[in-house]
Amino acid sequence: GNCVCATQGTCARKACTAPTNLTKLVWRLVVPVNASFNLSLNATAFHSLNTSGIAPDNEVGDGNKTSWPWDMLPARGIGDTLVLYHNGHTHPCTLEGCEPDHDGVVDWLNRMGYDTMHLQMPLFQCNYIEGPHCNHAYFAEFDRQGAPVFRFFLEPAVLAINYALELGYKRVVMAGLSGGGWTTTLVAAIDPRISLSIPVAGSIPCDFRHTSWDFEQFCDNKWAMVANYTSLYVLAALEPSRHSLQII
Repeated sequence: GNCVCATQGTCARKACTAPTNLTKLVWRLVVPVNASFNLSLNATAFHSLNTSGIAPDNEVGDGNKTSWPWDMLPARGIGDTLVLYHNGHTHPCTLEGCEPDHDGVVDWLNRMGYDTMHLQMPLFQCNYIEGPHCNHAYFAEFDRQGAPVFRFFLEPAVLAINYALELGYKRVVMAGLSGGGWTTTLVAAIDPRISLSIPVAGSIPCDFRHTSWDFEQFCDNKWAMVANYTSLYVLAALEPSRHSLQII
């Protein structure tokens, strides 16, 4: 089933049906740069349902290996919680790296009993385009012209939350690694529908840095001047019902 049209308001809710075990979603985001040019990029997400609902068996033997069931278990249907998991600047950054589960985290969450939505950075992996070649500095010139290029980083997660609520999820959690941790920090600060956020790296406070990292993480960005990372951490858990765990 495809619920993208329902989340964007272009079709009725009754047209939205539950997905099967894995559903690939592609949103087309268009950002106006000037009177004669719009920047248009895809944002890809993979929605997968929980399988066993049982935590993996972590062996305490040689190498502390994790064992999985030999056979893939069927999906158990939509649960109460959707976990948005956001990749970082993962390599290979080209379409060769376009996978629904690059590092096994999604599979681990599914086997723990959680439904997931796997998101990727703009210009990376499933969102790759020729030319910029995974370089977020590509957005700098458009940003200087006043184009809202941060939509490419943040809007996919907001659309994923819309999608989750359309499907009937009662709780949305977001976690991310590196660049995905940065995205998690910002999205959790601006969207109170995220009840728990777990950013891993990617948003170290500017006072503790020796470099500015990627374009979107520059400490002299206008948004960073208004609300620094420490303020964003607070906003992610401002309400009594919301929580955030920072793994820096």
